[in-house]
Amino acid sequence: MFVAVNGGLLLVLFRFGGNLSGWQLAAAAAIGLMAALAFAILEVRLNFYLDHYRRVALSYEERFGLTHNLFPPELRGRLFRGRLAVLLFIVSAVCAWFVALTLVSAV
Repeated sequence: MFVAVNGGLLLVLFRFGGNLSGWQLAAAAAIGLMAALAFAILEVRLNFYLDHYRRVALSYEERFGLTHNLFPPELRGRLFRGRLAVLLFIVSAVCAWFVALTLVSAV
C-alpha cells in the first residue's frame, strides 16, 4: 500500500507536474508527506502489537513447557532487523516528501 500510494503521487508529479499549478504541486507533495507520516505511525503501532504478542507467545512457551523455540536466535537480525529497515525506508520517504514540498513551495 505504501509503495502504491507513493508511486501514484510520484506519477502525478513527474508525468503531469508541468501542467499543474504551484498549489497543485504543493498539495501533491503535502499529501505524500502526510501519507508517509501516516505509514510511519502505523508501522510503529504495528511494532507495539508484534512485541506484545511476542511476549504472550513466549509466556505460553514457558508456561506450558513447549520444547520448540518460537523465536530462535538464528532467525533474529544482528544490527538491522526487519522493523528497523522498514522504518528507515518510511522515514526516508517522509524526508523526501518534505524536501519536495519545500522545493515546490519555494517556486
